[in-house]
Amino acid sequence: MNNDFINQIPWKNESSPIWLATHFTVSRNLASYSFPQMLKEKDAAKVAEKLKKKLLGSKQLNNPQYCNIDELTSAQKEYLCDYFYLPTGITQSVAHQGVIVDDTTQFLALINQNNHLSLRYIESGCDWNETWNRLMQCESELEKALHFAFSPKFGFLSADPIRSGTGLTTQTFLHLPALIFAEALPKFLREERSPEVIIKGLNGDGEEFIGDLVIVENSYSLGVSEDQILDKVHSISTKLMLSELELRKQIRESAPGELLDKIGRFFGILKHAQRIDTKEAMAALSLLKLGLHLGYIKGIDDKQLNACYFTCRRGSIMQNEQITSLDAVPFRRASLLKETLDHVELTL
Repeated sequence: MNNDFINQIPWKNESSPIWLATHFTVSRNLASYSFPQMLKEKDAAKVAEKLKKKLLGSKQLNNPQYCNIDELTSAQKEYLCDYFYLPTGITQSVAHQGVIVDDTTQFLALINQNNHLSLRYIESGCDWNETWNRLMQCESELEKALHFAFSPKFGFLSADPIRSGTGLTTQTFLHLPALIFAEALPKFLREERSPEVIIKGLNGDGEEFIGDLVIVENSYSLGVSEDQILDKVHSISTKLMLSELELRKQIRESAPGELLDKIGRFFGILKHAQRIDTKEAMAALSLLKLGLHLGYIKGIDDKQLNACYFTCRRGSIMQNEQITSLDAVPFRRASLLKETLDHVELTL
């Protein structure tokens, strides 16, 4: 895989303290072929070749590059899963599976995974119109050249029935430490509960939010339009962001001792720890981001802290630091964070 891509960092250009990223994914399957789980090898090869040919020749992509799944190292697979948020991982359940990325570092195509094709674009922040339009242009170009499986009743067919219809999954990534610290998130979820939307953490759990990161995602794409999906996810995400901002304002005025103590403790851990695991690192970075927004931290900005959320992950460390021993990762993570925070000061 192109080293120029591997060296990239998602969210690095995003300066928002709350709305970090938006991901759009569209799933499609070719008509006349079984879903990947039931494909014979010769048919999997045909599907892969058709999709690969059209994507590599697409006018919508910037220098696209293909790689077979079995050619990726375990570190590269984990890196891709972290970069594009693929919580179930990249599986090797059938033959002729591949990935395509391009020079924008915002695009990923998965071939013969759960569906014949998944197109994913990621956008830093909440201004998603340009990225959404790029995805639609790419999908429209492919639809003109390929015969996608489509039912007048159920729309585009997917291996997961509730992801049929438009086949669209939209996810926003929000940093909500104030809502979580004040235990106000459950109340918000009760009041804004909707069957159309899932709210979860990075591990897919609706109870644990690693790094105080909250993902808002549409529950299904069957029976709803693209505009309805986008509007609902955007609406809930905006309400969460406004609630977080209001709580931060209250915290800034009251300066609760318990929170200030946590910020100070985590600052100390990041500055002095010799080893640190991913969850602890992300929890500490979350409190530093909040402390920065509240005026308790100086010497760093949101872009740098947003990037740390990714560079502290195991896949990034193993790939970019050329580390092969899992036991060495927590030690290198601690040293990388200390280097990043070398000139950061606590102003409590």
